Amino acid sequence: MDADGSGAVYFGGRLTGGKETCSCENRYKGDGGYYTLSGGVLTFTRGGETITISNFSDGDLGIRLKKLTDEERQNFCSPLILDLNGNGVTSTSLYSPLENRRRFLGGRRFLGVDKKADR
Repeated sequence: MDADGSGAVYFGGRLTGGKETCSCENRYKGDGGYYTLSGGVLTFTRGGETITISNFSDGDLGIRLKKLTDEERQNFCSPLILDLNGNGVTSTSLYSPLENRRRFLGGRRFLGVDKKADR
């Protein structure tokens, strides 16, 4: 798409890329909005306005999308569990927030869903 690497996209300023968010793979925050990459189609949304770029590869048009490292994902994307009554928490199964935002804990069958996550 950007054979000589000198292309650029301006959308209220030059788009340069973003860093992957914890809530969803292939979603990146940067340039005051969110990038979503799916099947070579890059969509950037900011303030209710959207631009779509087809046949996109990372680095095209000066836009770089940085994936989280395994360490960042572990340190910043792990769920926060609070033991409110002080008797300890045992996890019987825990689903990653990257998969489905559901949590099942101990015998109490506590379920929390983050409906307002930045998707």
